[in-house]
Amino acid sequence: MIQAAPLSNNNGNKVSFNNSAICTTPQCVLAAADVLGDMDALVDPCQDFSQYVCGGFKDKHEIPPSKASIGVMDILGSSNNDVASQNNINKLQDLYSSCMDEAAILKAGRKPLADEIYKLMGLFHASESLLEKNMLSNCLGRHTRLGFAFPGFFKLSVRPDTMDPSTNILFIYETGLFLDSAKDYQDVDKVQKYKGTVAAMFQSILGDEDVGSRAQPLTSAEIKQEWLETAKDVIDFDIQLAAIATLPSEPYDPVMSNHLYTFERLSSLTPSIDWSLLLQEALPTDVKYTRPRVVQFPSYLVRLDALLQKTSSKTIQHYFAWIIVQNLAPSAGVSTQINTIRWNTCVTAVNTNLGQMVGHYFIQEIFKGNSRQEVMTIIDNILASYEKDFPTLYWLDMATRNEAIKKVKGIVQSIGYSTEDPDVTSPQSLEEY
Repeated sequence: MIQAAPLSNNNGNKVSFNNSAICTTPQCVLAAADVLGDMDALVDPCQDFSQYVCGGFKDKHEIPPSKASIGVMDILGSSNNDVASQNNINKLQDLYSSCMDEAAILKAGRKPLADEIYKLMGLFHASESLLEKNMLSNCLGRHTRLGFAFPGFFKLSVRPDTMDPSTNILFIYETGLFLDSAKDYQDVDKVQKYKGTVAAMFQSILGDEDVGSRAQPLTSAEIKQEWLETAKDVIDFDIQLAAIATLPSEPYDPVMSNHLYTFERLSSLTPSIDWSLLLQEALPTDVKYTRPRVVQFPSYLVRLDALLQKTSSKTIQHYFAWIIVQNLAPSAGVSTQINTIRWNTCVTAVNTNLGQMVGHYFIQEIFKGNSRQEVMTIIDNILASYEKDFPTLYWLDMATRNEAIKKVKGIVQSIGYSTEDPDVTSPQSLEEY
Protein backbone atom coordinates (compact mmCIF):
# COMPACT_ATOMS: atom_id res chain seq x y z
CA MET A 1 0.00 0.00 0.00
CA ILE A 2 1.28 3.46 -0.88
CA GLN A 3 -0.08 6.54 0.90
CA ALA A 4 0.28 10.04 -0.56
CA ALA A 5 0.02 13.19 1.57
CA PRO A 6 0.73 16.89 0.94
CA LEU A 7 3.87 18.40 2.35
CA SER A 8 3.52 21.71 4.13
CA ASN A 9 5.57 24.67 2.95
CA ASN A 10 8.39 25.47 5.33
CA ASN A 11 9.76 28.52 3.56
CA GLY A 12 12.26 26.66 1.41
CA ASN A 13 13.92 24.67 4.17
CA LYS A 14 14.53 20.95 3.69
CA VAL A 15 11.55 18.84 4.66
CA SER A 16 12.22 16.59 7.64
CA PHE A 17 9.78 13.87 8.67
CA ASN A 18 9.21 13.49 12.43
CA ASN A 19 11.76 16.29 12.98
CA SER A 20 14.52 13.82 12.03
CA ALA A 21 17.57 14.74 9.98
CA ILE A 22 17.45 13.62 6.36
CA CYS A 23 19.54 10.51 5.79
CA THR A 24 22.25 10.99 3.17
CA THR A 25 24.25 7.80 3.69
CA PRO A 26 25.03 5.71 0.58
CA GLN A 27 22.47 3.12 1.71
CA CYS A 28 19.72 5.76 2.03
CA VAL A 29 20.61 7.31 -1.32
CA LEU A 30 20.45 3.90 -3.02
CA ALA A 31 17.14 3.10 -1.31
CA ALA A 32 15.72 6.43 -2.50
CA ALA A 33 16.98 5.71 -6.01
CA ASP A 34 15.17 2.36 -5.93
CA VAL A 35 11.93 4.09 -4.96
CA LEU A 36 12.33 6.64 -7.76
CA GLY A 37 13.24 3.88 -10.20
CA ASP A 38 10.00 2.05 -9.40
CA MET A 39 7.98 5.15 -10.37
CA ASP A 40 6.99 6.45 -13.82
CA ALA A 41 7.43 10.20 -13.47
CA LEU A 42 6.20 10.82 -17.05
CA VAL A 43 2.66 9.85 -16.09
CA ASP A 44 0.23 12.31 -14.54
CA PRO A 45 -0.63 10.86 -11.11
CA CYS A 46 -4.09 12.44 -11.35
CA GLN A 47 -4.77 10.40 -14.49
CA ASP A 48 -3.17 7.04 -13.55
CA PHE A 49 -1.83 6.98 -10.01
CA SER A 50 -0.97 3.25 -10.12
CA GLN A 51 1.19 3.67 -13.23
CA TYR A 52 2.78 6.80 -11.73
CA VAL A 53 3.79 4.94 -8.55
CA CYS A 54 4.59 1.45 -9.94
CA GLY A 55 5.23 1.91 -13.66
CA GLY A 56 9.00 1.62 -13.35
CA PHE A 57 8.68 -1.52 -11.21
CA LYS A 58 6.41 -3.16 -13.82
CA ASP A 59 8.87 -2.36 -16.60
CA LYS A 60 11.84 -3.82 -14.66
CA HIS A 61 10.26 -7.02 -13.35
CA GLU A 62 8.26 -9.86 -14.86
CA ILE A 63 6.04 -12.26 -12.93
CA PRO A 64 7.84 -15.65 -12.90
CA PRO A 65 5.92 -18.55 -14.51
CA SER A 66 5.85 -20.31 -11.12
CA LYS A 67 4.18 -17.37 -9.31
CA ALA A 68 0.90 -15.51 -9.48
CA SER A 69 2.45 -12.18 -8.49
CA ILE A 70 5.69 -10.47 -7.60
CA GLY A 71 6.41 -7.70 -5.13
CA VAL A 72 9.15 -5.74 -3.43
CA MET A 73 9.53 -8.37 -0.69
CA ASP A 74 10.08 -11.05 -3.35
CA ILE A 75 12.81 -8.93 -4.92
CA LEU A 76 14.44 -8.27 -1.53
CA GLY A 77 14.27 -11.97 -0.63
CA SER A 78 15.89 -12.92 -3.92
CA SER A 79 18.56 -10.25 -3.45
CA ASN A 80 19.31 -11.49 0.08
CA ASN A 81 19.56 -15.04 -1.21
CA ASP A 82 21.99 -13.89 -3.90
CA VAL A 83 24.19 -12.21 -1.27
CA ALA A 84 24.04 -15.24 1.04
CA SER A 85 24.70 -17.60 -1.85
CA GLN A 86 27.78 -15.62 -2.88
CA ASN A 87 28.99 -15.59 0.74
CA ASN A 88 28.56 -19.36 0.87
CA ILE A 89 30.44 -19.84 -2.39
CA ASN A 90 33.25 -17.62 -1.09
CA LYS A 91 33.45 -19.69 2.09
CA LEU A 92 33.67 -22.94 0.10
CA GLN A 93 36.30 -21.47 -2.22
CA ASP A 94 38.34 -20.07 0.69
CA LEU A 95 38.42 -23.44 2.45
CA TYR A 96 39.35 -25.34 -0.72
CA SER A 97 41.98 -22.77 -1.76
CA SER A 98 43.63 -22.72 1.67
CA CYS A 99 43.79 -26.51 1.60
CA MET A 100 45.36 -26.49 -1.86
CA ASP A 101 47.99 -23.89 -0.88
CA GLU A 102 50.68 -26.45 -0.09
CA ALA A 103 53.44 -23.83 -0.19
CA ALA A 104 51.84 -21.91 2.68
CA ILE A 105 51.22 -25.13 4.60
CA LEU A 106 54.84 -26.21 4.25
CA LYS A 107 56.02 -22.73 5.21
CA ALA A 108 53.95 -22.89 8.42
CA GLY A 109 55.53 -26.27 9.13
CA ARG A 110 55.01 -27.77 12.56
CA LYS A 111 54.23 -24.49 14.36
CA PRO A 112 50.39 -24.55 14.17
CA LEU A 113 50.35 -28.11 15.51
CA ALA A 114 52.89 -27.34 18.23
CA ASP A 115 50.86 -24.25 19.22
CA GLU A 116 47.78 -26.41 19.81
CA ILE A 117 49.77 -28.68 22.12
CA TYR A 118 51.17 -25.66 23.99
CA LYS A 119 47.60 -24.40 24.46
CA LEU A 120 46.75 -27.77 25.99
CA MET A 121 49.75 -27.52 28.31
CA GLY A 122 48.53 -24.10 29.42
CA LEU A 123 45.06 -25.48 30.18
CA PHE A 124 46.09 -28.83 31.59
CA HIS A 125 48.99 -28.74 34.02
CA ALA A 126 51.12 -31.87 34.30
CA SER A 127 52.02 -33.30 37.68
CA GLU A 128 52.12 -36.61 39.49
CA SER A 129 48.99 -35.64 41.44
CA LEU A 130 45.62 -37.06 40.49
CA LEU A 131 43.37 -35.50 37.89
CA GLU A 132 41.67 -32.17 38.45
CA LYS A 133 38.01 -32.43 37.42
CA ASN A 134 37.63 -29.00 35.79
CA MET A 135 40.81 -29.33 33.70
CA LEU A 136 39.72 -32.74 32.41
CA SER A 137 36.19 -31.56 31.54
CA ASN A 138 37.47 -28.40 29.83
CA CYS A 139 39.86 -30.34 27.61
CA LEU A 140 37.29 -32.97 26.65
CA GLY A 141 34.87 -30.19 25.72
CA ARG A 142 37.52 -28.34 23.75
CA HIS A 143 38.39 -31.43 21.70
CA THR A 144 34.71 -31.86 20.90
CA ARG A 145 34.37 -28.20 19.87
CA LEU A 146 37.39 -28.48 17.59
CA GLY A 147 35.60 -31.29 15.77
CA PHE A 148 38.17 -33.97 16.50
CA ALA A 149 37.17 -37.28 14.95
CA PHE A 150 38.99 -38.89 17.86
CA PRO A 151 38.44 -36.72 20.99
CA GLY A 152 39.47 -39.34 23.59
CA PHE A 153 37.69 -41.73 26.02
CA PHE A 154 34.34 -41.16 24.35
CA LYS A 155 32.84 -39.23 21.47
CA LEU A 156 29.84 -36.90 21.53
CA SER A 157 27.70 -36.99 18.39
CA VAL A 158 24.38 -35.37 17.48
CA ARG A 159 22.09 -37.82 15.68
CA PRO A 160 18.38 -38.47 15.17
CA ASP A 161 16.78 -40.04 18.21
CA THR A 162 16.27 -43.78 17.64
CA MET A 163 12.81 -43.54 19.20
CA ASP A 164 11.88 -40.27 17.43
CA PRO A 165 13.87 -39.67 14.20
CA SER A 166 12.39 -36.19 13.81
CA THR A 167 14.31 -35.07 16.92
CA ASN A 168 18.08 -34.79 17.28
CA ILE A 169 19.70 -35.99 20.47
CA LEU A 170 23.21 -36.15 21.92
CA PHE A 171 24.84 -39.59 21.80
CA ILE A 172 27.88 -40.60 23.87
CA TYR A 173 29.94 -43.33 22.19
CA GLU A 174 32.81 -45.35 23.56
CA THR A 175 36.19 -44.55 21.96
CA GLY A 176 39.71 -44.00 23.24
CA LEU A 177 41.94 -46.69 21.74
CA PHE A 178 44.61 -45.65 19.27
CA LEU A 179 45.06 -49.14 17.81
CA ASP A 180 42.24 -50.86 15.96
CA SER A 181 41.05 -53.08 18.81
CA ALA A 182 41.82 -54.04 22.41
CA LYS A 183 43.28 -57.31 21.14
CA ASP A 184 46.03 -55.44 19.26
CA TYR A 185 47.55 -54.36 22.58
CA GLN A 186 48.46 -57.99 23.26
CA ASP A 187 50.77 -57.96 20.23
CA VAL A 188 54.14 -56.97 21.75
CA ASP A 189 55.79 -56.23 18.40
CA LYS A 190 52.93 -54.02 17.24
CA VAL A 191 52.88 -52.10 20.54
CA GLN A 192 56.66 -51.55 20.37
CA LYS A 193 56.43 -50.16 16.83
CA TYR A 194 53.56 -47.96 17.90
CA LYS A 195 55.58 -46.61 20.82
CA GLY A 196 58.41 -45.68 18.45
CA THR A 197 55.97 -43.87 16.17
CA VAL A 198 54.51 -41.86 19.06
CA ALA A 199 57.98 -40.87 20.28
CA ALA A 200 59.12 -39.86 16.78
CA MET A 201 56.02 -37.72 16.24
CA PHE A 202 56.43 -35.92 19.57
CA GLN A 203 60.09 -35.20 18.85
CA SER A 204 59.28 -34.02 15.31
CA ILE A 205 56.67 -31.57 16.59
CA LEU A 206 58.06 -30.46 19.97
CA GLY A 207 61.76 -31.30 19.78
CA ASP A 208 64.60 -28.77 19.62
CA GLU A 209 65.31 -29.52 15.96
CA ASP A 210 62.67 -28.69 13.37
CA VAL A 211 62.76 -31.89 11.33
CA GLY A 212 59.87 -30.89 9.07
CA SER A 213 62.13 -30.18 6.09
CA ARG A 214 64.12 -33.42 6.35
CA ALA A 215 64.13 -35.72 3.35
CA GLN A 216 63.64 -38.77 5.60
CA PRO A 217 61.78 -39.31 8.91
CA LEU A 218 63.66 -39.73 12.20
CA THR A 219 65.35 -43.06 12.77
CA SER A 220 64.92 -44.95 16.06
CA ALA A 221 68.52 -44.12 16.99
CA GLU A 222 67.81 -40.38 16.70
CA ILE A 223 64.83 -40.38 19.07
CA LYS A 224 65.67 -38.87 22.45
CA GLN A 225 64.91 -40.55 25.77
CA GLU A 226 62.47 -37.87 26.97
CA TRP A 227 60.16 -38.57 24.04
CA LEU A 228 60.44 -42.32 24.49
CA GLU A 229 59.34 -41.87 28.11
CA THR A 230 56.43 -39.66 27.03
CA ALA A 231 55.41 -42.25 24.45
CA LYS A 232 55.59 -45.01 27.08
CA ASP A 233 53.27 -43.01 29.32
CA VAL A 234 50.74 -42.70 26.48
CA ILE A 235 50.94 -46.38 25.52
CA ASP A 236 50.70 -47.63 29.12
CA PHE A 237 47.54 -45.61 29.65
CA ASP A 238 46.17 -46.78 26.31
CA ILE A 239 46.74 -50.40 27.40
CA GLN A 240 44.71 -49.69 30.54
CA LEU A 241 41.91 -48.27 28.38
CA ALA A 242 42.02 -51.42 26.27
CA ALA A 243 41.57 -53.48 29.43
CA ILE A 244 38.28 -51.72 30.27
CA ALA A 245 36.96 -51.54 26.69
CA THR A 246 33.63 -53.17 25.89
CA LEU A 247 34.23 -56.53 24.26
CA PRO A 248 33.28 -56.80 20.56
CA SER A 249 31.27 -59.89 21.46
CA GLU A 250 29.02 -57.85 23.76
CA PRO A 251 25.72 -57.44 21.89
CA TYR A 252 24.71 -53.96 20.77
CA ASP A 253 21.08 -53.23 19.98
CA PRO A 254 20.36 -49.63 18.84
CA VAL A 255 17.02 -49.69 20.66
CA MET A 256 17.90 -51.69 23.78
CA SER A 257 21.14 -49.68 24.11
CA ASN A 258 19.21 -46.40 24.05
CA HIS A 259 20.20 -45.52 27.63
CA LEU A 260 18.87 -42.04 28.46
CA TYR A 261 20.80 -40.08 31.07
CA THR A 262 20.28 -36.65 32.59
CA PHE A 263 23.23 -34.53 33.74
CA GLU A 264 22.58 -35.66 37.28
CA ARG A 265 22.66 -39.37 36.41
CA LEU A 266 25.77 -38.92 34.25
CA SER A 267 27.52 -37.11 37.08
CA SER A 268 26.75 -39.92 39.51
CA LEU A 269 28.03 -42.40 36.91
CA THR A 270 31.31 -40.53 36.34
CA PRO A 271 32.19 -38.23 39.28
CA SER A 272 35.54 -37.43 37.63
CA ILE A 273 33.82 -35.48 34.82
CA ASP A 274 31.78 -32.29 35.05
CA TRP A 275 29.35 -32.86 32.18
CA SER A 276 27.81 -29.40 32.42
CA LEU A 277 31.24 -27.80 32.07
CA LEU A 278 32.18 -30.19 29.27
CA LEU A 279 29.13 -29.24 27.19
CA GLN A 280 29.54 -25.56 28.04
CA GLU A 281 33.03 -25.74 26.51
CA ALA A 282 31.91 -27.88 23.55
CA LEU A 283 28.87 -25.85 22.46
CA PRO A 284 28.58 -22.25 21.21
CA THR A 285 27.92 -19.74 23.99
CA ASP A 286 24.28 -19.16 22.98
CA VAL A 287 23.39 -22.87 22.77
CA LYS A 288 21.95 -24.63 25.79
CA TYR A 289 21.36 -28.38 25.70
CA THR A 290 18.95 -29.61 28.37
CA ARG A 291 17.53 -32.79 26.85
CA PRO A 292 18.72 -36.23 27.99
CA ARG A 293 21.83 -37.84 26.53
CA VAL A 294 22.02 -41.35 25.08
CA VAL A 295 24.87 -43.45 26.48
CA GLN A 296 25.97 -46.40 24.37
CA PHE A 297 27.54 -48.46 27.16
CA PRO A 298 27.01 -47.06 30.69
CA SER A 299 29.15 -49.82 32.20
CA TYR A 300 32.14 -48.54 30.19
CA LEU A 301 31.79 -45.08 31.75
CA VAL A 302 31.80 -46.65 35.22
CA ARG A 303 35.04 -48.50 34.45
CA LEU A 304 36.51 -45.36 32.85
CA ASP A 305 35.81 -43.29 35.94
CA ALA A 306 37.57 -45.84 38.15
CA LEU A 307 40.62 -45.62 35.87
CA LEU A 308 40.62 -41.81 35.81
CA GLN A 309 40.51 -41.61 39.60
CA LYS A 310 43.88 -43.36 39.84
CA THR A 311 45.60 -41.62 36.89
CA SER A 312 47.96 -38.64 37.20
CA SER A 313 47.35 -35.36 35.40
CA LYS A 314 50.74 -35.73 33.68
CA THR A 315 49.65 -38.98 32.02
CA ILE A 316 46.37 -37.47 30.81
CA GLN A 317 48.22 -34.42 29.49
CA HIS A 318 50.48 -36.71 27.45
CA TYR A 319 47.44 -38.69 26.26
CA PHE A 320 45.59 -35.53 25.21
CA ALA A 321 48.70 -34.20 23.45
CA TRP A 322 48.80 -37.40 21.42
CA ILE A 323 45.09 -36.98 20.60
CA ILE A 324 45.89 -33.54 19.17
CA VAL A 325 48.69 -35.04 17.08
CA GLN A 326 46.44 -37.87 15.87
CA ASN A 327 43.76 -35.44 14.72
CA LEU A 328 45.82 -32.58 13.31
CA ALA A 329 49.09 -34.13 12.07
CA PRO A 330 47.64 -34.99 8.61
CA SER A 331 47.14 -31.24 8.05
CA ALA A 332 50.62 -30.21 9.21
CA GLY A 333 53.25 -28.99 6.77
CA VAL A 334 55.74 -31.84 6.87
CA SER A 335 57.67 -32.65 3.70
CA THR A 336 58.11 -36.35 4.57
CA GLN A 337 54.39 -37.12 4.46
CA ILE A 338 53.23 -39.71 1.95
CA ASN A 339 52.31 -38.03 -1.33
CA THR A 340 48.55 -37.91 -1.94
CA ILE A 341 46.31 -36.49 -4.65
CA ARG A 342 45.90 -33.07 -3.10
CA TRP A 343 42.63 -32.03 -4.73
CA ASN A 344 41.06 -35.25 -3.49
CA THR A 345 42.22 -34.48 0.06
CA CYS A 346 40.81 -30.95 -0.17
CA VAL A 347 37.46 -32.03 -1.59
CA THR A 348 37.17 -34.38 1.39
CA ALA A 349 38.04 -31.50 3.74
CA VAL A 350 35.33 -29.30 2.21
CA ASN A 351 32.73 -32.08 2.36
CA THR A 352 33.65 -32.84 5.97
CA ASN A 353 33.59 -29.26 7.23
CA LEU A 354 30.95 -27.63 5.00
CA GLY A 355 28.97 -30.64 3.82
CA GLN A 356 25.54 -29.01 4.13
CA MET A 357 26.72 -26.06 2.06
CA VAL A 358 28.11 -28.34 -0.65
CA GLY A 359 24.84 -30.27 -0.52
CA HIS A 360 22.94 -27.12 -1.57
CA TYR A 361 24.55 -27.22 -5.02
CA PHE A 362 24.26 -31.00 -5.24
CA ILE A 363 20.49 -30.97 -4.72
CA GLN A 364 20.10 -28.12 -7.21
CA GLU A 365 21.54 -30.49 -9.81
CA ILE A 366 20.02 -33.80 -8.69
CA PHE A 367 16.63 -32.78 -7.25
CA LYS A 368 15.47 -30.55 -10.07
CA GLY A 369 11.93 -29.26 -10.38
CA ASN A 370 9.39 -30.94 -8.14
CA SER A 371 11.17 -34.30 -7.87
CA ARG A 372 11.31 -34.35 -4.06
CA GLN A 373 7.59 -33.67 -3.72
CA GLU A 374 6.85 -36.34 -6.34
CA VAL A 375 8.77 -38.93 -4.31
CA MET A 376 6.96 -37.86 -1.14
CA THR A 377 3.61 -38.25 -2.94
CA ILE A 378 4.55 -41.77 -4.01
CA ILE A 379 5.42 -42.69 -0.43
CA ASP A 380 2.21 -41.07 0.85
CA ASN A 381 0.25 -43.24 -1.57
CA ILE A 382 2.10 -46.38 -0.44
CA LEU A 383 1.41 -45.59 3.22
CA ALA A 384 -2.24 -44.86 2.44
CA SER A 385 -2.46 -48.23 0.69
CA TYR A 386 -0.99 -49.98 3.72
CA GLU A 387 -3.41 -48.20 6.03
CA LYS A 388 -6.32 -49.27 3.83
CA ASP A 389 -5.21 -52.91 3.44
CA PHE A 390 -4.07 -53.74 6.99
CA PRO A 391 -7.64 -54.04 8.38
CA THR A 392 -8.37 -56.71 5.74
CA LEU A 393 -5.43 -58.94 6.74
CA TYR A 394 -7.43 -61.37 8.85
CA TRP A 395 -4.45 -63.67 9.37
CA LEU A 396 -3.24 -60.96 11.77
CA ASP A 397 -4.98 -60.60 15.11
CA MET A 398 -6.69 -57.31 15.95
CA ALA A 399 -3.96 -56.07 18.31
CA THR A 400 -1.22 -56.63 15.69
CA ARG A 401 -3.29 -54.93 12.96
CA ASN A 402 -3.93 -51.92 15.16
CA GLU A 403 -0.25 -51.66 16.06
CA ALA A 404 0.72 -51.87 12.36
CA ILE A 405 -1.71 -49.08 11.47
CA LYS A 406 -0.38 -47.00 14.36
CA LYS A 407 3.18 -47.40 13.04
CA VAL A 408 2.14 -46.41 9.51
CA LYS A 409 0.49 -43.24 10.82
CA GLY A 410 3.57 -42.47 12.89
CA ILE A 411 6.05 -42.59 9.99
CA VAL A 412 7.72 -39.23 9.38
CA GLN A 413 9.18 -38.86 5.90
CA SER A 414 12.80 -37.76 5.57
CA ILE A 415 13.28 -37.57 1.83
CA GLY A 416 16.28 -36.34 -0.12
CA TYR A 417 17.64 -33.55 2.05
CA SER A 418 17.11 -31.48 5.18
CA THR A 419 14.58 -28.64 5.08
CA GLU A 420 15.22 -27.37 8.62
CA ASP A 421 18.25 -26.84 10.85
CA PRO A 422 19.43 -26.01 8.20
CA ASP A 423 17.18 -25.80 5.15
CA VAL A 424 19.67 -26.97 2.52
CA THR A 425 17.66 -25.28 -0.24
CA SER A 426 18.05 -21.84 1.38
CA PRO A 427 21.35 -19.94 1.07
CA GLN A 428 20.35 -17.74 4.04
CA SER A 429 19.57 -20.73 6.26
CA LEU A 430 22.92 -22.28 5.34
CA GLU A 431 24.81 -19.05 6.01
CA GLU A 432 23.21 -18.76 9.48
CA TYR A 433 23.87 -22.46 10.18
